Amino acid sequence: MSDLTNELSMPAPAGAPGAVVPARAEAVLSLLREDVEAAGKATRSVRLGANVATLGLLFAGAPAIFSQLTHTWLYTLASHEGPQRLLVVGTAAAVLGGQGIATFAASMYRRLRAEHLRRRLGMFTPEQQVAALQPLENAARQETREIVAPLLRLARAESAAITPAEPP
Repeated sequence: MSDLTNELSMPAPAGAPGAVVPARAEAVLSLLREDVEAAGKATRSVRLGANVATLGLLFAGAPAIFSQLTHTWLYTLASHEGPQRLLVVGTAAAVLGGQGIATFAASMYRRLRAEHLRRRLGMFTPEQQVAALQPLENAARQETREIVAPLLRLARAESAAITPAEPP
């Protein structure tokens, strides 16, 4: 993160020496766009990391599972399909459970980053927020779109609430 982003991470009162001027506001909004894209990329990394950890644990546990298969009491059971199905179902349950944990971890991380970005976007008008986030509405990464969607929805709602109705 750049010094400019850190410097302007909290809103300054209007007219104060640190207040955002329009040229600087556009630069900060551009940096925020980059931060949103980075948050989407990091969310994907969290999801992939949790999936890799699950597979790593399965591979690490494989020797223990195979050693259990060498016991004589399992040889008698191995002639039946039940234990083999149990092994397959157990592996599938572990993979799906790991996928669930990965999805949950990514969701929590995405929510945390979105809340941080929402606070940083709060220093701008709703119209500026919409202008900054709208190009990311169709971002290549799904995780980026999932971060942008609630932020954009909130900014559009605030923008609509502020805009006065046309006189009849």
